[in-house]
Amino acid sequence: MALKALAKTLKGLYRSSDLIGRLGGDEFMILLTNVGSIKNLKRIVNDTVVKIAAMEYEQMKAMALTCSIGVVLITDHSENFNTLYNQADIALYMAKWDGKNRYRIYSQRMDKELMLRVKNND
Repeated sequence: MALKALAKTLKGLYRSSDLIGRLGGDEFMILLTNVGSIKNLKRIVNDTVVKIAAMEYEQMKAMALTCSIGVVLITDHSENFNTLYNQADIALYMAKWDGKNRYRIYSQRMDKELMLRVKNND
């Protein structure tokens, strides 16, 4: 039931032209187009984090939802879906390491940072 409430909340946050899908478990993927600018993208993602953290659901009164988001930008140089998915996943793990209710936008330096954290068992 909590996942249905979350899906409904996500649907209310995004445009009908945006694609929202559940990957499995508690992971969702959202494809946004024509966001205008990085500043606007950050506002959209931050609004998502805030709304999910503020969600109230009857069966979850004793629980608080948290949200971590990994973002990857599709450019003319983007390789393929698998690469984009892996980059978003890296950004997601970096957001989780930063704490609850965070998001990170993928950058290439995250690859090295992730390897260091894994090596140091962070």
